[in-house]
Amino acid sequence: NLRGICVPGASEGTGSKLIRALIAVAKNIPGAAFIHLDCYSEGAANFYQKNGFELFDYQEFSYKGKSFGNWSFVKDLTENENS
Repeated sequence: NLRGICVPGASEGTGSKLIRALIAVAKNIPGAAFIHLDCYSEGAANFYQKNGFELFDYQEFSYKGKSFGNWSFVKDLTENENS
């Protein structure tokens, strides 16, 4: 399970390149049908949507008086990117 990556050069396309590489690797795994991920910030949620992941659930919750969001995404590995 990949929990997160923090690298210099944010907003320079590094994260999108990593996601595209991850998708390419996952598509070559026999039987792999999708990638599922959760994130906990709106910025990350926007990043994953920009990179072709589909939001399928959002929940808000609170703990000790602090509110949190949880975005759940899926990327279908069987769909053709050009269609």
